[in-house]
Amino acid sequence: MKQLTYILTFIISTTFLGCGQTKTTDNKVVYNPISEVQPNDSKETKDEDIFCDTAKIRDFKSNLTSSVQNLTDKEKEYQLNQAQGFIEKSCESDTLFCGEIKFKKSTTYKFDNEWKLLLTGYVLDTETGMEENSASFFVLTILRNNEFWFTDILEDVIGEIQVELNGFEDKHTQVTVWGHAYPYFQPDYGKFRLTVKNGVADYEFQCHAQNLQTKKNAL
Repeated sequence: MKQLTYILTFIISTTFLGCGQTKTTDNKVVYNPISEVQPNDSKETKDEDIFCDTAKIRDFKSNLTSSVQNLTDKEKEYQLNQAQGFIEKSCESDTLFCGEIKFKKSTTYKFDNEWKLLLTGYVLDTETGMEENSASFFVLTILRNNEFWFTDILEDVIGEIQVELNGFEDKHTQVTVWGHAYPYFQPDYGKFRLTVKNGVADYEFQCHAQNLQTKKNAL
């Protein structure tokens, strides 16, 4: 009976030593941290990633050359007319969008000798508290052989928006523009692809936030 008790005691002791401990040749027990359960670090912790689909816009291109230069008188007049037209229509739908617009900044993007793009930002009323690269809205115009080919507005008039253009492609009857847009009060943001075909524009964004407050906190 004594011998059986000794055997059981040895088995139990060996079992406990195998769980997080190691017995040395001097019969000293040392702690073995490797045997501990490690925390799972694979969980995504970046809030902004929960709104983004990385499977979208995998064809993103960066082939535009940008420069901050003065617009020609013709370009300046055209961009301003487009901006004023946009504000007038916005004002008709909501008096909150009525007011004076001011030029903020303009960037010219060149693709080749045939195509170039203008991105001109305007501020509604005041830019107090607005970030340096932000505007109330941007007038995006594509020129072909120095003729105005397409124009659109990227806006967040209630808040502010930052826009950057990165890539361009002219393929048959379709033009594609890639860039980044970060509006404050709009659900779509991040990388985008703008497709223009037969004068019709179609946007696809990589990120979409159902909850704008959560998105703002993430940004």
